[in-house]
Amino acid sequence: MTNQPLEGTVVRLVRLSPDHAEALFPSASDPEVWRWMPRARPETVVQLRESATTATTAPPSGPCRRRSWT
Repeated sequence: MTNQPLEGTVVRLVRLSPDHAEALFPSASDPEVWRWMPRARPETVVQLRESATTATTAPPSGPCRRRSWT
């Protein structure tokens, strides 16, 4: 997997990083964001950073695991 962002004319997607936790926390604090997520809502920036670290470093598991097409 590459760390290069995907860029279009309207949006730029970058790979999630623990460094994004502080900026994402206000939006991630909304319970509706987590309504259908299979994990609890992080209640602090530290918990969100830990969640992002796990999501980006842990091996894929469960029904939504990432697949490599290369």
